Amino acid sequence: MLSKIIAKHRIISLSSIGILLGGCMMYGDGAPPDVKMPEQWPAIKNSAQERPLPLYPWWQELKSDELNELVSESLKNNRQILQSINSIEQAQAQLDTVKLGWLPSLNFFGGSINGNTTLFFQGLSVPVANVGGIVGFLPTYVVNLLQQPARQMQAGQILEASQADYLAVRTAMIAQVTTAYVAVLVTEHQTQILQDMQDSLKKRAEIASALSTRGLGTEFGQNQLELELNAISGQLAQNNANQQAAQNVLLILVGRSIGRFKSKQSLDQINTNVPSPGNMPVSVVATRPDVAAARSRLDATNYGVTATASSLFPSISLNALVTNIKTTENGSNASSNANFQAAYAALVLDPKIIGAISSSNAVYRSAAIAYVDVVNSALRETDDALSAYEAQRVKLGHDTEAFSKAKNNLKISDSMYRQGLLSQSQFLQNKAQYDLVEAAVTQTKLTELIAMAKLYQSMGGGSIYEEPNLEISNGKVRPTQK
Repeated sequence: MLSKIIAKHRIISLSSIGILLGGCMMYGDGAPPDVKMPEQWPAIKNSAQERPLPLYPWWQELKSDELNELVSESLKNNRQILQSINSIEQAQAQLDTVKLGWLPSLNFFGGSINGNTTLFFQGLSVPVANVGGIVGFLPTYVVNLLQQPARQMQAGQILEASQADYLAVRTAMIAQVTTAYVAVLVTEHQTQILQDMQDSLKKRAEIASALSTRGLGTEFGQNQLELELNAISGQLAQNNANQQAAQNVLLILVGRSIGRFKSKQSLDQINTNVPSPGNMPVSVVATRPDVAAARSRLDATNYGVTATASSLFPSISLNALVTNIKTTENGSNASSNANFQAAYAALVLDPKIIGAISSSNAVYRSAAIAYVDVVNSALRETDDALSAYEAQRVKLGHDTEAFSKAKNNLKISDSMYRQGLLSQSQFLQNKAQYDLVEAAVTQTKLTELIAMAKLYQSMGGGSIYEEPNLEISNGKVRPTQK
C-alpha cells in the first residue's frame, strides 16, 4: 500500500502522519490548473488542415533546399541548442545523484587502541585487556521511504522541464534561421532594385543636364534628380549594412563565424503562398514546449511539497559493524572478530519543518500562477501571429496584383519607347514607378515571411524535427517510444 502511495503521492493527507500540520493537505492532484480554452482562434475562423506541428517541417513549404540545409545545420551546431543539451545532461546527473540515495553508504576504518583498560566488544567472546590493531567496515543505510521517492520524482520533473526548454530553443532557432535567411534574400533583391533605380536616375540626370545646356530644361528639375540620387545612394548604403547584418546573424545561428554568405537561391524562387495551419487552441497548447516546461516545473514543486512534508515521516536506519581486532591475552597474540547489527526508525520533530512546508506550498502556488500565465501567453501570441500572418497574406495579394499591373505598364512603356512614342526620360520615369512598386512588394514579402515564421514558432512547429529521443504530447515531454 505504501509503495502505491509513494508512486502516486499526488494528494497526501498530513493527518496520516499526525495532527502536526493541523490536518493540512499537500498541493497537487496530478493535473495543472484549469485554463479556459477557446474552441477556435478569435482572430480568424481557420478551416485549414491541422498539422502534426512538433514534427512538421513548415520551412520546407518555402521550397528552398538551401534553407532546409541551413536549418538542419543549426539544429546540430547552434550554440544555444548545445547549451540547452548541456542543461539536460546536468539535470540528468542530478536525477542520477538522487537515485543513488537508495544505496547504503559504506565506511571503512582502521587503527589501534592501546591502554590498560579492559574493553568489551559486542559479539566478541572474551574481554580485551590490551587492544592492538583494529580494522573493520560499517555499512549504513538511512532512508525516508516517503521523501526519497518524492525527491526522485522532483528531479525527474526538473529533467523533463530542461528537455522542454531544449525543444523550445529548437523551435525558436528554426524560426530565427528562416527569418535571417529570408532577410538575406530580401536585402540582396533590394540591392538590385536600388541599383536599377540609381542607374535610371543617373541617365535621367544626364538627359536633364543636356536639356538644360540647350535651354530646354530647368535647374530645378536637375536639382530634384540629384536629390533623389543622393537619397538612393543613402538607401543603398543602409541596405548593404542590413544585408551584412542579416548574413552575420544567419551564420552565427547555424554555428559558423561571421563573414560573407552568398545565397544559392533568389527571393523570386521562394514560395510565399503558404496557408496557416488549422490547429486549434487545445492542440497548440498540448504540444507547445514552453507550456510543457511550465507544467513540469509545476509538477516539480508539487513533489517538492511532498518531499518537504515527508521530513515528518520516520527515517529508517540500518547499521552493521564488522571488525577484526588483534588482541593480547595471557601473553599471547590473538585475533577476534566483532560485529553487531542495528535497525531503528527515527522521527525528528523540528518546528522549522512547518515553515519549510509553508514555503514549499507558496512555491507551488507561484508555479501554478506561472503555468497559467504561460498558457495565456501562448494563446495570445498564437492568435496575434495568426491575425498578423493573415493580414500580411492579404496585403501581399494586393501588392502582387499591383506589381503585375506595373509590370504590364512597363512592357507597354518599353514598346512605346522603342516605337518612338515616348522619350527616354518618360520611359525612365515609368521604370522608376515600376521599381518603387517592386520594392514595396519585396518589403511585403519580407514582412509576410517573418510573420509566417513567428506563427509557426508560436505554435511550436518543428520542435522535435530530427530529434530522435523525445516526443511531446498532452503538455508533457517524454522519451521516444522505440
